[in-house]
Amino acid sequence: MEHKVAAILGIVLLAALFTNISYSQGEYIIEECKLTVYPDGYVLVNLIVKPLNDSLTITVRLIGEPDDTYGIIILDENQSLIAYEEIDSSSIRVYVIESKLLNISYFTATLTTKDRDIWVLQADLPIEAVIILPEYSVITDLSEVPLQIDVRDNKPIIIMPEGSIRIEYTIPPPVVVTPQPSESKQQPSQEQKQEQQPVQPQNQTTPTGTGQTTGEPVEPSSPEEKETTNNVFYIIVGVAIAAIIFAGILVMRKLRVEEEFEELREDEVEILKALRSLGGHAFQSEVAKLVDQPTTTLWRNIRRLSNKGYIRIEKRFGRNYLILIR
Repeated sequence: MEHKVAAILGIVLLAALFTNISYSQGEYIIEECKLTVYPDGYVLVNLIVKPLNDSLTITVRLIGEPDDTYGIIILDENQSLIAYEEIDSSSIRVYVIESKLLNISYFTATLTTKDRDIWVLQADLPIEAVIILPEYSVITDLSEVPLQIDVRDNKPIIIMPEGSIRIEYTIPPPVVVTPQPSESKQQPSQEQKQEQQPVQPQNQTTPTGTGQTTGEPVEPSSPEEKETTNNVFYIIVGVAIAAIIFAGILVMRKLRVEEEFEELREDEVEILKALRSLGGHAFQSEVAKLVDQPTTTLWRNIRRLSNKGYIRIEKRFGRNYLILIR
């Protein structure tokens, strides 16, 4: 019985040893990882990858989903472009050939979210990584104890350990300094002040029967003058009525639009209107030209509209194609 137990334990140890060896001899290892966060929420991901075997291709798992607008750039140790193809939203197949070291760079908008003034960065790090936050950022919370914190060029730099991490930070608004007038500026003289004063119009006068003048304004007395005054009055009244009617039409249209999109946010309604103006279907980049939204916010709103059943997102030529459903 003891021999059988010893044999079983030996088999288990050999299996564990074999598993560790096969894990350490995978397709590649990541030697460096850096995330550079920008004020609009975009993150530039840089991965230094070293292939471990002589195969022509390796499958690399990415951090976040690369943005279709910018694509992925892969350079080898000679700064030559390396070809790749997408497997899914966060995996690529790289054609290594004889490359010994790969530098993979791409932008992603899926690692950050914003709630009012607080930005949140969440990522699953394959190794310890260098994270560079935007200039003047203030860190409000960290899910893990950082390995190191530094500040360079007013940008917080954090080295976070391997695994799932979460960083909350805020970016204070820029301080606007209003220049104060110089005390030595020459004050205008009394003569200049008098010259700058506007000339007060003198009251019109009308002759009296005794040859004297009075300071009372002249009343229009002729029929032509009275008719002109009446015409001006009617024109003003007509313009006012037309303005009221036009304002009522605008209010009714606005109420109909608000009723139609009562369950949507203002940013989401803006995207639907832009998509309708483009014929009900367009690439995301075309919609981005018509709406005043950061790319990160635009993508989050598009995904919400898709979840609510307003639009459908398709992949065409590696880009997001939006189709209006209702």
